[in-house]
Amino acid sequence: MANLTMIDFAYPVSPPPVKTDILLVYVGGDTPHDMTDAEMEAQPARYRLPTWVRSNPTGAAQAQSDASVFIAWLNAHKVPKNVSVLLDLEVAVNTAFVTSFNNALTSAGYKVMKYGSLDYIFKNPKTSGGTFVADPTGTEHMVTEGDTVATQYDFAGSYDLSVVLASVPLWDTKPVTIPDKPAFEAPDMRESIDFHVSWDAVPGATNGYHYEVVNRNTGKVMLDKNTMGTSFEITGWTGDLNIEYRIAVHETSTHLASRWSEWISAMYT
Repeated sequence: MANLTMIDFAYPVSPPPVKTDILLVYVGGDTPHDMTDAEMEAQPARYRLPTWVRSNPTGAAQAQSDASVFIAWLNAHKVPKNVSVLLDLEVAVNTAFVTSFNNALTSAGYKVMKYGSLDYIFKNPKTSGGTFVADPTGTEHMVTEGDTVATQYDFAGSYDLSVVLASVPLWDTKPVTIPDKPAFEAPDMRESIDFHVSWDAVPGATNGYHYEVVNRNTGKVMLDKNTMGTSFEITGWTGDLNIEYRIAVHETSTHLASRWSEWISAMYT
């Protein structure tokens, strides 16, 4: 699964000098420039990483104040829960601040990544979303130390470039809709041992779907497959039917979406 690319700049320009998957959004703190909504909307990157900068942390009280402002911004911009946000520490080390900030944002429903220089960042406590390491070698690479999930590899003058693991949950500005309840057609007669599941086509699902079926009696996975269609079926079933199934959309040819439909139960005895 390929890493995602990211750009950040203190003073964004449109169009950006490099097209990337992710835009790092400076929200507040001691950043030289808070990105405006207009500047953010002018950027073409699909994903966003809201970022709070605190290169001069003093302790827990400051962290609570910063976290309150950051959470208010996230709520105002309807940033979904369970995605990553970033605490930019530069070369700062402050256990009390990081712990308090992480607890506040994690309690609010977000995954907190911490960012800083490779020489300093791991001296801070772990956060709920892993570590974003500055290691500007000029060559694209991923640091493998600790719980690293992203690496800033190039300080390119007016902007910086990074790579981010594809598994990192991100604010998606073009989310693919997942069918909430795929329709189940029960067999008409007990003698029938075939069943069929279908769902409406999802706009933008050009790379197809993935589905899983679990036998609830045994807990074993019966099916774990891809399809370009909008249905699947099991034929030749014997015994009682007691399953759960769910559907996801492939966002690219190699990257399975992290957003699934809910588990749907189907029973027929």
